Amino acid sequence: MKKIIIFIFMLFSAAMILAQSSADLKKQGYIAIQNKNFAEAETYFKKAAEITPEDFQIWIVLGFVQLEQKKYKETLANLQQSYKIAPRQKQKNDARFFLAKYYLTQNDNATAIKYAAEMAQYGAGQNYVNQFDRDAGFETIKNDPKFLEIKEQMKKNATPCMYDSNFQVLDFWVGVWDVYVKGNYPDYKVKVAVDSVVRSPGGCSLIEFFDMTPQSKYFGRSFSFYDDVKKVYRHQWTGSQGDIINYEVVESKNNRYVMMATTTIPGESGSTRLRRMTMDYDPSERTLHQYIENSYNDGKTWEVEWDALFRKIKDLE
Repeated sequence: MKKIIIFIFMLFSAAMILAQSSADLKKQGYIAIQNKNFAEAETYFKKAAEITPEDFQIWIVLGFVQLEQKKYKETLANLQQSYKIAPRQKQKNDARFFLAKYYLTQNDNATAIKYAAEMAQYGAGQNYVNQFDRDAGFETIKNDPKFLEIKEQMKKNATPCMYDSNFQVLDFWVGVWDVYVKGNYPDYKVKVAVDSVVRSPGGCSLIEFFDMTPQSKYFGRSFSFYDDVKKVYRHQWTGSQGDIINYEVVESKNNRYVMMATTTIPGESGSTRLRRMTMDYDPSERTLHQYIENSYNDGKTWEVEWDALFRKIKDLE
C-alpha cells in the first residue's frame, strides 16, 4: 500500500511539474509577443502545446503568432484545432476571430464574414467590436453591410436589456421627482420627499433612492428588474423602518402600472395582508400618481395608505 501511495504521489508531482512548465512557457511566450518577437513566441507556444495539448487557448495564440509571420498553412491548422477542442461555443469565439482574419488574408471575405456572424450568434460583445475596429486586418470589410450588421448585433449582445422591452417596463420612472402627498393640508401642495430613479449599468434594472424630508427621518431604496426565469417584472422595496416588500407587476398598459405583494402585518406575527401599488403616469404633464393600498380580506376591500403625486424635475439617462 505504501508503494502505491508513493507511486500515485510521484505521478501527481510529475503532472504538476508538466502543468507548471506549460504555464512558464506561456508566460515567456506572452513576453515575446509584447516585444513583437513572434518567432520566439511561436517556439514557446509549440512547446506548451506538446505538454498541454488540451488547452484550446494555446492553439489560438499559436495560430495568431503564425498569422503575424504569414505562415498561413500552420495558422489555419492550429486555429481549427482550437475551434475543435474548445468545450463551449462562446469559448470558440477567439478562434473564430482569427479564422475570420485568416480568411481575409486569403481574399475570402464570405468565409470571414461567416465566422464573424457565428461570433455574434454565440454571444460576442462590444470587446470584439473594438478588436474589429482596431485591427487593420479587417479594413477590407469594414463598410460591408453584413459586417456592419454583425457588429451591431454584438453591441446588442453586450447590453441586451437595452434592446428588450421586457426590461423597460418602468423606464418612464427614470429621473428625479419632487413628491407631494395627499393629506390634511391642501392636496399635493407640500413637498415631502425627493425620489431619484436611475438605470443600472447595462440597463437591466432600476435603482430608486427615496428620501423624505429630514423631519420624517424615513427613506427607502428599491430595485426593479425583469425576472427572465419567471417571466415577471419585480419591484423590491426596503425602507428604513425595516419594511421589506417584494412586488410583482401584474398590469402595465396605457401608462398604468399595478404591482401586487403579500406582506406581514406589523405587530401581528404570522398574519399577512395584500398590498397593491398603482402608478398612473402622465407623460404630457410629467407627473406620476402613486398610491398604495392594503387589503386584510384577500382583496375584497382596500384601504389607502399612501397617495402621492410625483412631479419630474430632471431627466436622467
